Amino acid sequence: MVSVLGADAINTEKFTNWSTRQRVLGLEFDSEAGQVALPEPNIQKARRIVGCAYNAKSLSRKEYRSLLERQLILEFNRGVRNGFDINYRELLSCAFAVHAWGTRWSQQSLSHSRPLHVHFRIDNASAVAWQNKLASRNPRAQVIIRLLSWWETSFRLRFSASHIAGINNVRADAGSRSPADPSFAALFASLNAGWLQVSPQVDVQGLTNIWQRISEHTPLPTPPSINTGVHYPSGKPGLRGEVFLLG
Repeated sequence: MVSVLGADAINTEKFTNWSTRQRVLGLEFDSEAGQVALPEPNIQKARRIVGCAYNAKSLSRKEYRSLLERQLILEFNRGVRNGFDINYRELLSCAFAVHAWGTRWSQQSLSHSRPLHVHFRIDNASAVAWQNKLASRNPRAQVIIRLLSWWETSFRLRFSASHIAGINNVRADAGSRSPADPSFAALFASLNAGWLQVSPQVDVQGLTNIWQRISEHTPLPTPPSINTGVHYPSGKPGLRGEVFLLG
């Protein structure tokens, strides 16, 4: 590249030095020794799990999952980051709502010429930005965003979100405190008179499984090849594009 494009074409800050030891997909590759190994923390984690079940004559799937859950609890108590933070949990509420009522909303949308607008009020600024921009660096949130985007087009809906300050989110605050305080329970009941409570039919892993099934059976279409080069009356080449606003 340097010989063809010149020295200025290479940004050295974005290139790492060559090394015979590299970490790829969570594995450590040693090209000099010809070995592939798990990182030491992963080995220690596996040893702890196996050690708990070493003396057991049999181990059911439930007991095995219990060992994994115990490990997750230990990691949570140590403050290990797992992506299951408050921002992600706030976005989950949107996914649970669409999973529960998306089909009903879709039926309402069919009776109108325009997609039905569903507006989420969230007291978490990061979750609002993730929903509106359909982008996040959180790997867990990326799956939920893809699923929401799929539902938006499949159910013929239009999603948007806005921030509601925590001090103004009286209904949610009363609901979260109602089990411990009768006064909040009474307030929550008065604010939701006539409402029907719907429990989520899936958990977090269930939402992930839904997206995996969708992505497996719905391959992305190949975009058409379009020549965007045009010539203006002045004879100078340029680009032409179109922007569509849905809704």
